[in-house]
This record gives sequence, structure tokens and C-alpha cells, in this order.
Amino acid sequence: RRGGRYRRVAGGSEVDETLFGERRSARVRSGGNVSVVSRGDVLRAGGTSVVGGDAAPPAPTFVSASELRRIKQSTTIRTAEDIKREKAEAAARMEKRQAVSKARKARMLKLEAERKKNAPPSVLEMEKRKENEEIRRKAKFLTSEELDDVKTMNAF
Repeated sequence: RRGGRYRRVAGGSEVDETLFGERRSARVRSGGNVSVVSRGDVLRAGGTSVVGGDAAPPAPTFVSASELRRIKQSTTIRTAEDIKREKAEAAARMEKRQAVSKARKARMLKLEAERKKNAPPSVLEMEKRKENEEIRRKAKFLTSEELDDVKTMNAF
């Protein structure tokens, strides 16, 4: 257990003072092993490593087309009117796609209804129709038996 004591990392400040506008860093002034390389030094060296000298140049970095497009779009400054117009255009495209989809669905439902109407009845449908006809026939017979005229005729 360390307790509540502060752990010391380094004896002095290791911050490069050139970041804050100083001409030379604290390390260089104190005799440290730091090289300050300017943009001009890099351009004169032709892209080779100035510090190492014989070191191989770094491998090139490749950016895909989609990534480049994403970066460009994220850095484009758009006004509120541009954003509103883009949203309206996107909504119009979506509405057009939905209209096409609804028309296709309606057409498919119409074709399905025609197919069902023209298709021959299945065995189950035929049995169901026969049962319904038998029930209707029995119901008609029973209702006719209940009529007064039929009752009087049956009484003779």
C-alpha cells in the first residue's frame, strides 16, 4: 500500500518549451539529447529522415475513397439553409422510393387476388362447400316445416 503520498515521476520539467514560443527547449539549454527540426530542414532533406540519416522513409499511408469523401464532407461548412435543403431532398427521395414500393405492393396484391380467383378449389375447399350446402339445405327444410301451411298439410 502506498498511502496517500504523491509519486514523483521525473526530477525536472520535460516539456518542450518550443511549443510555447520559446526558441530553444529546456532540454537543449540544459544539454539534453533533443534535436529541433524545422519545416525547412525537412524540405531540404527531401523527405528523408533528418534525425536518423540512414533510416528508411516511413511507409505511405493510404486513405480509401470513402474515407476521403467522409473527411471532406465533415470539413465542409454548411449553412442552415443548406442543411434544410439537403434534408428536404432526402425526404423527397425517400417519399419517391416509398411511392414506388407501395405501387409495387398494390400490383402484387391485385395479381395475388386474381390468381386466387382463377385457381381451382382445393380438396379442403370442396369439402367445406359441400358441408355448407348440406347445412343450408337442412336449414331450409326445417324453416319450411315451421310454416303454418306446411303444418296444416302434415296434419292431414
